[in-house]
Amino acid sequence: MAKWIDQSVRTGTVLLVWSLLTCVHTSDIITRNLTSPNDTRPVILNHLILDNETNNLYVGAVNRVFRLSCNLTVKNFADTGPKNDSQRCWLNAYEDPSICSWTKLPTDNHNKILLYHSLGDQRRILTCGTLFQGLCESRNHMNLSVYTVYPIAVATNDPGANTVAFISRVDSLEVNSNQAIFTASDFFNDTSLSKDDFALLLRTDRTDAIAIRNVQSPDDTFKRLQDGGSFMRYNSDYIKAGILKFITGFSSGHFNYLLMTEKMENNNQEYFYRTKLAHMCQKDVRFNGFIDIPLVCHHNNTFFTRATSAKVISPPDIASLNSDGDILAVTFQNDELPQRSAVCVYDMRYIQKIVLKNINGCRQGNTSFAQKKFKDGNIDEQLLCPMQFPERISGIIPAENEAAIVFEQTVVTSIALTTTTEFIVAFVGTSLGKIIKLVIKSNTTAQVFGDMITVDAGSPIAQDMVFDRDSQYIFTMSLHKVARIKLHDCDQYKTCTECLSSKDPYCGWCTLENKCVVKSECPNPTVSRWRKYGRGQEDCIVIMDIAPPMASVEMSNLTLFLTVMDLPKNTNYSCEFDFGHVNVRTQALPWSSGLGCATPNVSNLQDSFRGIGYQSVGLGVLASETNKVVVRKDYTFYMCSSFTSCTACVDNRFWCNWCVSENRCTYDPQQTQCLGNVIYSRNRNGNYGRNGPLHCPRVDLATTGKVYVPNGRARSVIIRGRNLPMENGQGGYKATIRTCTQGEVTVSGNRINNTHLLFPIPSIEEKLVNGVCNADMNITWGNGFSLDSQGLYLTLYSCSGMANGDCSLCKHLETSEPGLNCRWCEGECVYSTMAMCLRNQCPGPMITKVTPSSGHYLGGTHVTITGTNLGSSFQDIDHNVSIANIACAPIRELYQPAKQIVCKIGSSSGEHSGLITIMRQQIPDFVFYYRKPIVRQVHPSKKAQSGGGDITLYGQYLSTGNSLSVLVNGSECSNIRRYNQSSARCTVPRSPDTGTVPLGVKIDGMMVETTGVMFQYVLDPTILSIQPQESFRSGGRRLTVQGTNLDAVDTPKIFAWVQQNGVTDKTTESDCTLHNDTTMFCPSPTIPVQGESQTQPSVNLIRLKRSVNMLTAEIGFIMDGVLSVRNLSGDFPLTYYTDPIVTPFKDEKDGSEIKKKGDVLIISGVDLTVAASRSDVRVIDMFLCFQGVDLTRAASRSDVRVNVGNAQCNVTNLAEDKIYCDPPTRRPTDDGSQRSDGMPRVIVTIGRRSWFIGYLQYEEEANMNLMLYILLGVAGCAALIMVIVVFTCVWYRRQRNKAEREKKKIQIQLDNLESNVRQECKQAFAELQTDMTDLTKELDASKKPFYSYEDYTFKVLFPGNVDHVILHPPQQWNGNVDRHPDVAIQHFNTLLHNKQFLLMFIRTLERQKTFSIRDKSSVASLLIILFQNNMEYITEILKCLLHDLIEKSIESKHPKLMLRRTESVVEKLLANWLSLCLYKHLIDSAGSSLYTLYQAIKVQVDKGPVDQLTGDARYSLSEDRLLRTEIKLEPVQLTLNVEYDGRKTKCRVLDCDTITQAKEKMLDMMFRNFPYSQRPCATDLDLEWIQCSKSLSDEDSSTQKVDGWKQLNTLKHYGVIDGAVMVLTQHQNCRTLPRSPNGKYHETLPRYLTLPRSPNGSVHSSGFQFSREAVPITRTESEMGCRYWHLVKQDDNQTSLGGIKLSSEIYLTRLLSTKGTLKKYIDDFFQTLLTANSSMPPVIKYLFDFLDEAARKHGLHDPDIVYTWKCNSLLLRFWVNIIKNPDFLYDINKPNIIDSCLSVVAQTFMDSCSTSDHQLNPDSPTNKLLFAKDIPHYKELVEKYFLNIKALSPVSDQDLNAYLAEVSRVC
Repeated sequence: MAKWIDQSVRTGTVLLVWSLLTCVHTSDIITRNLTSPNDTRPVILNHLILDNETNNLYVGAVNRVFRLSCNLTVKNFADTGPKNDSQRCWLNAYEDPSICSWTKLPTDNHNKILLYHSLGDQRRILTCGTLFQGLCESRNHMNLSVYTVYPIAVATNDPGANTVAFISRVDSLEVNSNQAIFTASDFFNDTSLSKDDFALLLRTDRTDAIAIRNVQSPDDTFKRLQDGGSFMRYNSDYIKAGILKFITGFSSGHFNYLLMTEKMENNNQEYFYRTKLAHMCQKDVRFNGFIDIPLVCHHNNTFFTRATSAKVISPPDIASLNSDGDILAVTFQNDELPQRSAVCVYDMRYIQKIVLKNINGCRQGNTSFAQKKFKDGNIDEQLLCPMQFPERISGIIPAENEAAIVFEQTVVTSIALTTTTEFIVAFVGTSLGKIIKLVIKSNTTAQVFGDMITVDAGSPIAQDMVFDRDSQYIFTMSLHKVARIKLHDCDQYKTCTECLSSKDPYCGWCTLENKCVVKSECPNPTVSRWRKYGRGQEDCIVIMDIAPPMASVEMSNLTLFLTVMDLPKNTNYSCEFDFGHVNVRTQALPWSSGLGCATPNVSNLQDSFRGIGYQSVGLGVLASETNKVVVRKDYTFYMCSSFTSCTACVDNRFWCNWCVSENRCTYDPQQTQCLGNVIYSRNRNGNYGRNGPLHCPRVDLATTGKVYVPNGRARSVIIRGRNLPMENGQGGYKATIRTCTQGEVTVSGNRINNTHLLFPIPSIEEKLVNGVCNADMNITWGNGFSLDSQGLYLTLYSCSGMANGDCSLCKHLETSEPGLNCRWCEGECVYSTMAMCLRNQCPGPMITKVTPSSGHYLGGTHVTITGTNLGSSFQDIDHNVSIANIACAPIRELYQPAKQIVCKIGSSSGEHSGLITIMRQQIPDFVFYYRKPIVRQVHPSKKAQSGGGDITLYGQYLSTGNSLSVLVNGSECSNIRRYNQSSARCTVPRSPDTGTVPLGVKIDGMMVETTGVMFQYVLDPTILSIQPQESFRSGGRRLTVQGTNLDAVDTPKIFAWVQQNGVTDKTTESDCTLHNDTTMFCPSPTIPVQGESQTQPSVNLIRLKRSVNMLTAEIGFIMDGVLSVRNLSGDFPLTYYTDPIVTPFKDEKDGSEIKKKGDVLIISGVDLTVAASRSDVRVIDMFLCFQGVDLTRAASRSDVRVNVGNAQCNVTNLAEDKIYCDPPTRRPTDDGSQRSDGMPRVIVTIGRRSWFIGYLQYEEEANMNLMLYILLGVAGCAALIMVIVVFTCVWYRRQRNKAEREKKKIQIQLDNLESNVRQECKQAFAELQTDMTDLTKELDASKKPFYSYEDYTFKVLFPGNVDHVILHPPQQWNGNVDRHPDVAIQHFNTLLHNKQFLLMFIRTLERQKTFSIRDKSSVASLLIILFQNNMEYITEILKCLLHDLIEKSIESKHPKLMLRRTESVVEKLLANWLSLCLYKHLIDSAGSSLYTLYQAIKVQVDKGPVDQLTGDARYSLSEDRLLRTEIKLEPVQLTLNVEYDGRKTKCRVLDCDTITQAKEKMLDMMFRNFPYSQRPCATDLDLEWIQCSKSLSDEDSSTQKVDGWKQLNTLKHYGVIDGAVMVLTQHQNCRTLPRSPNGKYHETLPRYLTLPRSPNGSVHSSGFQFSREAVPITRTESEMGCRYWHLVKQDDNQTSLGGIKLSSEIYLTRLLSTKGTLKKYIDDFFQTLLTANSSMPPVIKYLFDFLDEAARKHGLHDPDIVYTWKCNSLLLRFWVNIIKNPDFLYDINKPNIIDSCLSVVAQTFMDSCSTSDHQLNPDSPTNKLLFAKDIPHYKELVEKYFLNIKALSPVSDQDLNAYLAEVSRVC
């Protein structure tokens, strides 16, 4: 052992040196997938730790432990599993597996504990896994394969559960150890194990929940520190999966802490989590002071209840944290919004104060001790470590704080904390594999800095994140990857501004180094030398000002004064001027506000100033200590001699002056020979004389104007200028003219004065284009000095060229430019100085084009007329243009003399046409039309609110005029296109609101008639569901998209966003097919494969079983301008699988694709060869079976299409690897693709992909063989015996083949049966997950059809009776209206008002043996009717009778049976008394929730098919009324536009509804919340389909009779489509209630009396109700033998699939779907019933107190007896009756299906009142199993209800009588 330790030390020392030398890497992030040599698949990682001494990283994974270098290179690993194990075997099975008899299977070992411990010179790695009940090992830190096993159950053995372990200090004197391992393990996370499972029992009895374990003794490692007390085990209440979950553990000061979450359940049986922090003292090794407190994190009233990770750290000295202890940072998750997370920061001193508060609260019994010892704000170490008096406290006072930061769409999974010199920095891991960096500024403030770092996209970051000892890197891991991340990257910030504005707590600006670095890398980092984050961007050193702001190169010995604040001291500086190609340094001298820099000599750099005259250079302050520039700012040098004109010289920002005599720019004019003739810079202030560009010699272009010279003629021109200098005999003035084709011409001129120059221009002959040539003209003076004459040019012109033969244009030149001397003479335009010319009259105007050719009759259209001689001036045409005899006003701005007229037409009285008249001359070639445009229709008439869709306007003359504008709701349409006179199209804008909006159309500003045209904006389309959500990569699978307002956009397009190889691509768009406004069908988009074959997975594909590759894409839709559906991120992900593979078929015997007659063809193989030619034989009843791979992974039967030639092979079934189809019985005709011998090709198409799999050969007909045998028999009798033998053999073979074919056919039927069962189960599962929707929006309980008090009373007291003697009017005898005038009867009435007589009378009746239960009920009902106006009296009677009943029940020794059955008058009387007293309570409160429950049940039932004849429904709570059918029902919801009695309503029905059912649903929609007895009957109305002019009925001539059965007609039978228009009309011969002559119902009939109705609610004319077993329908004599059915044939012998019938039990899962939808309303109803408050009727409190008092009086101490009395008296006797019969209270229809559902609810309520626990098993009734998990919660409500009533104030007799008097008044 010593040798091994010595060798380990030496090896560790060498590796330590090596690792320190090699742990260098330049990358900011390194990631590694950890694998094993024999398996390249990434392993699942569990834990990570770092050995700071060796820089070794250790990773615990599933079945392995790794040792990595700091560069993440695998140095060593050891396998830890899998091994044969069972959770039901104890630890001793590790050494001797035979001890445990349970079956042991290969089991993975998940690492649960990974710790590093140094024991002397020996360093070891402690590991524990899930194998062998959490067994642990101690491993050599260099060679992990060397280990010692500790057979102790430490960790959890459940891979899904957590184990927390950490090494902490121990300060107890009871043990000889100063270190220990603290462990805490979850119980089980596997909810599939039953409570009595041996695996749970084993962990319960033998394992510790929390323990303190030895770590310092190698032999005793992991043993309890004190075997008798250093552990805690789970209470029996917590032995449940997932109740308590440990998150992490840590030490702080002298205390240890465990963070955990507890799963709680509220009164609504909804689970929620709360976080707790357990406090333990390090002196306490017996857990005497185990105290847990709630940990609360909140933000803006949102509570984050579930902790996910935590870390503790000692903060730097930060005033903002204001803490002298450790800081705890915890990440939380919100239960209601799981994508929302937060980080909360707690001061551990504050945590300890809260712990003390909870201890104080627990000890409040000793007030004097509490006053002395427990004070807020003081932390008493003795109280925090209660060693003498064990205190295990579960605190209720929480430690709470506001969240420091909240992440809205991020799930935080881990956190790590570190510190810089002044900050706490947190690294937060997310569920998407990213790291977020935070700066914790205070306990309530944290800030994100830097960019998120991606470690492993899509894989959550594990809790274990550790820092290296130098705080350079953080190590973290995801599910499969380990990563090393550099903590800081300051080099990326190149400027001080970038560095400080990044808010990176690690980085600061090292001023003398001029770079962004961490503080340790900056020499002498004083405040002025290292600028840190937190002072703001303005803290950077800058040159604030330089004086003077610029300098001339001609200035010498100039000092620049730089204003620089906060320059570091104790160093020297110099100035550096950066001219780009050369740097010049000068001396820097300090001054009070900065530095002074001498300007350099730049005389040798003047060439760089040429052109622009200045140069900006970088002026930097250079630190001699580092020889680096500390701060820099641009500075400008300028050179005046670079400016060559006076204006450029003096008109700029520099100080330059113009010397006129020397014609040059200079900085100092005193150094020149200017002789005072200087023009100074505009920037000079003071008395300098002339300054600024206005004093420069220059040509004045404005006053000179245009200089015209006729082509080929000489002319003198005058040039006007300013400040023109005298020549002084230096050469005078000259003008250089650059002609267009003749080169330069120089002309000498004369100065007339200082503003005028005269130049004689000689004759210049040019070839003029368009009659004009503009020649540049440059003027110089003196010795070639240029005069500022830029922009001066001379125009050579030709009159004939400019007029282009147009007289009007020539005359226009004559008037507009008289200086040109252009005249119209002799039919042409010539240059002439004569005033007049002969024959100068112009011809008439000519038109070449008119646009447009028509206009709005109201005017306003701009007509453009193009031609010649259209007037020489605007005055010629003004008021001189008319179109069709209507004045057209010319527009001056658009008039082009002689060439174009644009005029605005006037209005006309109507439509007409005519010619155009210009200058009183009518031009016959062009006809203009005045039109009256009309818009008659717009299609579509509605669009989405976001706009973007096109509408088409239909009408007449829509292409009239110039422009068409369309205004929709005040906004203008865009992209207007006019196709012809009758149609135009535009794109509608977005609308701020919805509904019908105005539509305005204008042509050229004039309104267009749109009478009757309506347009509507509807809400933007929304997507509610997409089914299916799987597809193959080639796309094309039909997706059914459900939504709203889908028809409000143009053609919708579907596309997908998919990420492959780290790149997110958008697929091509595909058009969707609209079915109706709520449904459309879209092909799934095609996913391109990036650089890989179809069968190989890309980088981010998930590998599933059977090597199926998949990726998930986000779906988006292009719907005009609707942006909300462009990216449905996360709502409806579409899972893509690799394309299925269909293999070519190949015969197993001969390798060909030829199959024998009658065979089930298994088409397989890869390569297909052409088979030999064979004769065609027709094959009947043959199935084709195609082999493939993953055929059902993302496809259904409807997605597969098989073509045989040009015919289709009907697909009958689709399995995972086979396609079954029924081929055509005859060979298809030639489609051009058959073989030469006629064999048709077989092509399988799935989505967009097709496979050619071979040819199909049809065998020859068998009768041809028979004919051959007959011919042979006729040919010779000698062969007769042979023929018979051959015929017999052939017959036998046919029989055998037939048997084989039947066998294979049955096999196929069995496969179909299996497929149907699978589909039914899959559909049931889908309904459980998707159909449990909220019905709140579909319910309308605003108006409830309550019965009046009289009707309610009659229905409750006399249920089932439609007639009773009390309803009859009094008989009239001799004019007396009294019903019973007999004196004896009157005396009897008087006696009944005597209490003693009435009691004796009732008791006497009950003693009669012939007095039946029915008689007792009648007597009780009559008594309550008789005394309903004297409720006080009947209450006294009731109390006396109840006393008698209680005494009788006690004497019988069975008091619990009292009030259970109606065996006496008092029991019925009590029920009737409660019914009357609680009527107002029903109306005001409780009845509303019952009506809502009834409505919810009715809506849920109507969502699915309901059989009209049997009343069975798909959605039911009762097994007896569950629709069982093997016929695949796929009902389609239709929305019909129904009209009745002038009202139009949209109604939703199913296409499988009968006509009567459809009418009932229509009436339900039209008369919602209307009394049922007052609405029309469905059988009294006829239903007509307007579009098809067809009357619909349940049975008519189109009803087919098949095998003696007729199916009732449905909407699908008639082919009714979505959106059809229906009309309900009164039937001519309908049977109605008798009516009086005034049209009202006969007064003798009670108002509640209605005709009998069928189970589905329809009224039958036969006048009696139908039962489920027999459904009589009135028929003709010829139809008496016909049986009728709707959805299910009631035939016991009915079978399907060739005699194979599905078991009806597979449909029971539908009960769960209905229950899941209705549970909310059942819960609300029960909650309403079982709520006790002050508004509750006092009779309930009085009755319960009466029962309590009776129990006390008779000495009944069993609480179950009174509990049972209360349940029997109120809940079971009154409320169950109301639940079963809501039609007692409401005027509603209660068909059998709803009655059965209400019965299940009532039974559940009855079970909730039971005091015994019913043991349920699979054979128990389904209604009990359905609510088995809910009944315990309902029982708690009942118990709480009774307790709350008991806690209410007693009801006095006065209050009771007052209430009863109020009830009497109602009567």
